[in-house]
Amino acid sequence: MRMAVQLSGASLVDELSTMKDVVVRTPINETSLDFGQPDNSSNIILTDTGAVKAATWAKLIEKLTTSEIETNDFLLTYRAFSTSHELASALIMRYNSSSTQEKSVRLRVFGVLRVWIEKYWYDLAEEKETQERLLEFLSSLALLFPTSQAAVSTKAKLATQIANQANAVRKARMSLAMCPAPQLPSIPSSSSRTSFPTRVWRLRDSLPC
Repeated sequence: MRMAVQLSGASLVDELSTMKDVVVRTPINETSLDFGQPDNSSNIILTDTGAVKAATWAKLIEKLTTSEIETNDFLLTYRAFSTSHELASALIMRYNSSSTQEKSVRLRVFGVLRVWIEKYWYDLAEEKETQERLLEFLSSLALLFPTSQAAVSTKAKLATQIANQANAVRKARMSLAMCPAPQLPSIPSSSSRTSFPTRVWRLRDSLPC
């Protein structure tokens, strides 16, 4: 069984000191996530104040999408026990496993995705596979439910972030291509050298850009 740690801000240092004893790194079987199981000692551990201290991956995602775990706390710490690909897969599974009557859960999934995309894009910037999976998921929902503001706006935000990233990379490559080759400084001949210490040339001093 895999247990994942959820850190609360007040006890961050204490929890980090014990994290290695709690987290067991094993692959997640995406088809085995069973949401909605009753809380018990085998799938969740609470602090004295009732905050989530540790939980199975399925239970952690369940609590995240029922507002029992603070989204920012989770997104700041989840990489200690998971990956962006696993998180994206779990959120998609959580959405798909909820019934149409569980509208609050589905909206909460969108809420987590929006915060992830808007505030923690650096976490997804290098994860092309995760970007593509999320974009495919959100695009399909936007087509199925064109009047769903949550689906359409979240998909648009992700597409914008991906486009901005591509533009930034393209501009950086163009800047490098336009930058002329550096001119190496001329070294004084032995006959022109004086008794003063030889000047140490720095290549960066001669770079034009």
